[in-house]
Amino acid sequence: MQEILYSHLSHKFFICNYIYSSWEADLLTVTDAGFMKEFEIKLNKADYYNDFKNKPGKHYDLKRKRTKISQFWFVIHGFKLSLDKVPEYAGLMEGTKVIKKAPKLCNIPISIKDERYLFKAIHNRYWNLRFRNRKQAELF
Repeated sequence: MQEILYSHLSHKFFICNYIYSSWEADLLTVTDAGFMKEFEIKLNKADYYNDFKNKPGKHYDLKRKRTKISQFWFVIHGFKLSLDKVPEYAGLMEGTKVIKKAPKLCNIPISIKDERYLFKAIHNRYWNLRFRNRKQAELF
């Protein structure tokens, strides 16, 4: 699903499975204008409802707009969800189709410092994967 969103969205950069502000984001993007968006991917209803149980602090902060995330999206695949089950602070996508537009949670672009921090995380992940793949290749 992350690859599908990557090919569908025209954002400045993407980072998958990133721990941000004490919670994990399935996909975090930054737009050309510098706004961060989070996409939480859910493949079944149990996973969707567990997100609220397992990450109450995250949803508390999003509800109160205490975040640098400009928009928060649930992206579902393989099941349907009624709109009354989607919190007011979240958008809903079925695959790449927008079902409910995500409201603005933060109107301030991220700082250069935050952007550099994210770029560093992407850079480090790239090199860690490259070295890991090289070590695995050397085993054979």
